Amino acid sequence: MSIEKFLLEGEKAESFTIEDVVKHGCSGGIIPSLIYYYDTVKFHDEHETWIWQQLYQHANNDGMSTLQYISRLNGGKDVGSLRQLKNLLSWWAAEVAAQYILNEREEADECTG
Repeated sequence: MSIEKFLLEGEKAESFTIEDVVKHGCSGGIIPSLIYYYDTVKFHDEHETWIWQQLYQHANNDGMSTLQYISRLNGGKDVGSLRQLKNLLSWWAAEVAAQYILNEREEADECTG
């Protein structure tokens, strides 16, 4: 299952809204299934290829290396273990995917409005 599909299903189940993920981020527990390390590590491992492709693309767009980009993420400089890194990247990936969904919705609204 893609991250976008994961988010859309969570929103459909009324666990959270895409807008809240974009507005508030994941660190506050917005997505109930991405709170604990066990869940975020599993999420990272399931979506590792997409996450790292997005990291590379975002870093490249900002003229940075992937590691430089990660260090600038909220909490990126405080990562002290692989588990913490996977947690950070899982939250970041969910937030990025939520932003993509929100952008698609806004574009669709502009086309129909």
